[in-house]
Amino acid sequence: MRKLTKALLGAVALPVAIAAPSSPAVRAACGPCRPRASKPCSPCAATRAKSPCNPCAAKNPCAANRPDNPCNPCAAGDLPVPKASEVTRPAGTRPFAGDRTRLLQTGEKLYRDTSLSTNGTACSSCHSDLMGFSDSFKEPYPHMVQMPNEVSGITSISAEGMVQFCLIRPMMSKPLPWDSEQLAALTAYVEELQKEYAKR
Repeated sequence: MRKLTKALLGAVALPVAIAAPSSPAVRAACGPCRPRASKPCSPCAATRAKSPCNPCAAKNPCAANRPDNPCNPCAAGDLPVPKASEVTRPAGTRPFAGDRTRLLQTGEKLYRDTSLSTNGTACSSCHSDLMGFSDSFKEPYPHMVQMPNEVSGITSISAEGMVQFCLIRPMMSKPLPWDSEQLAALTAYVEELQKEYAKR
């Protein structure tokens, strides 16, 4: 009887719960998808957990199932840290001057162009349908923006500087030439989005 019992027990595979190690993003000190969503680097604290600008919100491309998405301002990983000099227009340079309507049309296309990045993201990956912006986006540029302030210590940034910042950090690319039509077009489109966002 003992032999039979021992044989039966040996044939049964008992379930074993194995705890999967948490990902680096989950362990990140200021990940906005952590329980401590009120961390200062989180653009949407726990009081606004359902806000579309919250990286943990269901409609946001930085939802909980993608906490390491580069558009997440608190994502873990070795994202570039832009220098203030890289996002500030050099003295003596002027922006590209062109027809405003054409610049807006070009800017809208570039806003959705993933080829500007090295990781398959576009501006619209983080900011689609006026989502993903903080309330400071309603303020006239230049002003303080949370991500540049916390990442690079930049206290005030222009609209074109913000375009350059996003190209360098979330999109992991290089800044555009300061006299380029692309930079002027993206800046014009961002300014147009800002007007729409301010109406909310």
